[in-house]
Amino acid sequence: MATIKRFEDIQAWQKAKVLVREIYKLSRAGLLRNDFELRRQMCGAAVSSMSNIAEGFGRKTSRDFAHFLDVARGRSPRSSLCFTLLSTLDIFRPSILKSCSVWLKRLPR
Repeated sequence: MATIKRFEDIQAWQKAKVLVREIYKLSRAGLLRNDFELRRQMCGAAVSSMSNIAEGFGRKTSRDFAHFLDVARGRSPRSSLCFTLLSTLDIFRPSILKSCSVWLKRLPR
């Protein structure tokens, strides 16, 4: 088994990075562009996942790393809630939300 030398090599971090990109693209479009609170919640949850994976990787023990991975995983439901709100409030058509939802489901649970 190969040793991971950089947090950028962690598959969960790579998937979170794609989700962040998709969420930021989505946040600049449509009615969400002016809904600063929901936009902040969505972007914050996604970036927090990436940040926790990177921070955990920099910790000294496997236990600390596992804790930060658990925190990152805990952000996933918050992102999912934001997508549910977008769909419920008809801010975006479901087809537009699909790409982000697909990436969100690919994150580790």
